[in-house]
Amino acid sequence: MARYRFCSFYFAAGQLWKSLDFLRKTTVLAARGQRRFENADGSIRMTKDWQEATNSGDAERAGSLLYAGADINALDRHGQTALMSAAHKGYAEVVRLLARRGANLNHAAKYRLTATMLAVIADHPDVVCVLVDAGADLTLRGSPNTAPIYDKTALEMAVQMKRQQCAEILQIAEAKQKPCS
Repeated sequence: MARYRFCSFYFAAGQLWKSLDFLRKTTVLAARGQRRFENADGSIRMTKDWQEATNSGDAERAGSLLYAGADINALDRHGQTALMSAAHKGYAEVVRLLARRGANLNHAAKYRLTATMLAVIADHPDVVCVLVDAGADLTLRGSPNTAPIYDKTALEMAVQMKRQQCAEILQIAEAKQKPCS
């Protein structure tokens, strides 16, 4: 009986230590103004403040949240990063900020679309320029099972969708020149 009490004491102490460690981590994140949630695949879920700042094009607020510890590559419920959302909406300043701070330029979400492809689809040549200058991979292809993308690169999409300015930028970039500098 004494041995059982001894073991249960250490088990309870271990559980207490784990809960205190969780509270410590939660307190640190709460002090930064955010909570950390994980998706089923282990990726970090985007916080509401971070999503609102980047989706509204507020580069100053996004910078403040990054300074406070926001995860730059956190995913929204569709598996997209803040960079992808800002690129699709045409917020060049937010895209520039995220690219400079080290956001994943080549993350592909649903239908294997990247931020560059989303900028082409929405016809935002200024955003395409920022992404190309930051070093986005232009050889990535969309999903082979999705219309009208059908396994196309950003350049092929731009040509097919008649996004003339985007296509010109991407053609120059593929020729290994700096199109926007």
